Amino acid sequence: MARISRIVVSIFFFQLSQLIPAAAQHSLSLRGTPVLTGGAQVQDSSPGGLEYKSTPAFEGGIDYSYKFKSGFGIGASFNMGYISFGYKFRNPDNVKIIEGNLAPNYLYNTLALNSSYSFKFRNLNVRAFVSPGVRRYPQASILIDATNNSASYSKGPGSGSLAPPVSAIGNDYLQMYFDQLNRRVQYDISSGISIERQFSEGTGLLFGIRKHWGVEPINFGDVVIRANNQLYKGSYNLFSNYTGIDLAFKYSFPKKESEPKHNSVSTFTNSRKSIYGEVAGNGPGISLNYDRRFKTDRNGGLGYRVGIGWAGDGTASFPLAINHLLGNGRNALETGIGITPIVRYDKDPYQSLIDGVGVLNVGYRFQPLRDGLLFRLTWAPAFDTKRFYLLWAGASVGYTFK
Repeated sequence: MARISRIVVSIFFFQLSQLIPAAAQHSLSLRGTPVLTGGAQVQDSSPGGLEYKSTPAFEGGIDYSYKFKSGFGIGASFNMGYISFGYKFRNPDNVKIIEGNLAPNYLYNTLALNSSYSFKFRNLNVRAFVSPGVRRYPQASILIDATNNSASYSKGPGSGSLAPPVSAIGNDYLQMYFDQLNRRVQYDISSGISIERQFSEGTGLLFGIRKHWGVEPINFGDVVIRANNQLYKGSYNLFSNYTGIDLAFKYSFPKKESEPKHNSVSTFTNSRKSIYGEVAGNGPGISLNYDRRFKTDRNGGLGYRVGIGWAGDGTASFPLAINHLLGNGRNALETGIGITPIVRYDKDPYQSLIDGVGVLNVGYRFQPLRDGLLFRLTWAPAFDTKRFYLLWAGASVGYTFK
């Protein structure tokens, strides 16, 4: 860890030596990264075979970048995601195979520092980066075989471990035991390369490849295998290693001396208003929403939304949120935070259940400078007092007017 820290510090001091403040460029990116895990170390001395199986997972994040004229840049990011692990076990005759996934998934959030270098290649912007971070796993849950529903196992006083029942092929079987997480906060590092294609002034799409390494195991597992009427012991250690495909929407803040002016927007005498329908997003099912900017002379900036929704199963929702549009043109990066009260009615008409969730919004909005069609696509993770719903998104279509 000391060597990694020295490398990271050296990179950032080199970045600082390249500063040219007059040419600095700020930008924000909304990123989604489908990944394929590759992070388990298996030790197995049995005549059969226990192997790690790659499984799909997902990560999303918000990246801030501060790029200088030299092409070097520094920044920070906040990421959330989950990773999953699988296994493949074959008996000694190599004829029959058991495959499965370990459950539940490991949820995480990460704060990371970004060091990058960008250059032009034809009409594309190419960016290479290194991103060390600190990752937190909110739940120190026990990881068990998804087929488990019974047996218990203890490696010693106070271990609190559970054991899955036997995953068997004939007389041969596999058992895996995982303790609770000892450390919720761990270190990791990512690196990769991406290309950017601008489709308007200040906005663009990024596509790239990301490689991630966990500095230490997430968790340790013991393995017991019975083969040929003998018991063999091994281990199954889980690392947060994976390879992913970065897909991102990027918004670059205009420089003061070249900030675009939209006469059609600056002449507004009333606040910009929108009415749109949304699928999922800030509520279950569908909803109808009214959205308005606070200022009268902008297509973007701070605003609010109120709505009413229906899930088709006796559930009504009432999305309420404050949002902000980065940019004063047609394309904007939308961020927001809100609460959605939810009313559920059961079979008894005299009883109702009132609940609510908090919702975060990060996404893309197309909103014309004049009256016309509006389009939104947002990542909308939701949370309540018990859980965090990471994989939730929404899409909207509507009409905007003065």
